[in-house]
Amino acid sequence: CDASPPTVKLGTVHTDVLTPKCLTGCHAPGGTGAFYGDYTSVATSNAVVGAASKYEGTPKKLKVVEANKLANSALWLKLLGKTMGPNMESLGGKMPNDGTTLTAAQLKTVKDWICSGATM
Repeated sequence: CDASPPTVKLGTVHTDVLTPKCLTGCHAPGGTGAFYGDYTSVATSNAVVGAASKYEGTPKKLKVVEANKLANSALWLKLLGKTMGPNMESLGGKMPNDGTTLTAAQLKTVKDWICSGATM
């Protein structure tokens, strides 16, 4: 993370990134990615902060989102298309998994949110 990232709250991430990119068929109840996180509201999205990643591997250290730690946040790594976590955890596929990518602005929003503390 940068030394002084701009403060971004989860509400902004939810509006600008999660709702348009993650809810369509995936991270909503009944969606293919709901097992990995329900992003239908700010409150349900907040549950991934500090939660163990389903991809935590044998070290059991990888988080879905770890505040102030991009390299240990599976969400961030998957958005970048990484296939391995910091302790060689398999991350599964890239997100979003519909073949689209996030814009540079959307990626910056997620990065700044994680780096500014991943708060609501």
